[in-house]
Amino acid sequence: MVNTKDFIVGLTFGIAFALCIFMIYDIYTFEPQQPLPSEQHLISTMQDVANAHEYNVSVYNCRHYSNELYYRLYSDGYNVSLVGGYYIEPETNQSIVHRWVHISDIYIEATSGTIIIPEIYEKYYVEDAVSTKATNEAVELWRATPYK
Repeated sequence: MVNTKDFIVGLTFGIAFALCIFMIYDIYTFEPQQPLPSEQHLISTMQDVANAHEYNVSVYNCRHYSNELYYRLYSDGYNVSLVGGYYIEPETNQSIVHRWVHISDIYIEATSGTIIIPEIYEKYYVEDAVSTKATNEAVELWRATPYK
């Protein structure tokens, strides 16, 4: 028969050993979060992309702006994603297919180079798909951009 004291000591040792294994695993698998770009860097990148082209629905639209902004921030090492969905036009209540950029808790309207106010985002933006991987289109746009 097992002595109660020996059982408790063994159980305590087993739990401590398991916790050490989990801590070591966490240390070796830890992936630090990328910091947000500095406010100045983020604003200048947003404005550079927005001002580099003239919006034209059939030539350079929200998809192109968002891909370019995404890839510029992605190339700088930040955890950024492309968001596709719908923008609900306030005057007509019409849903328009749209694309924008997300970094940390910030949503960016790439066509205007502005941060979307959270209340506006909740009311007028509907997410349909989120991508955290560079698309071939984003890579090609980045390569074709004269100001890297």
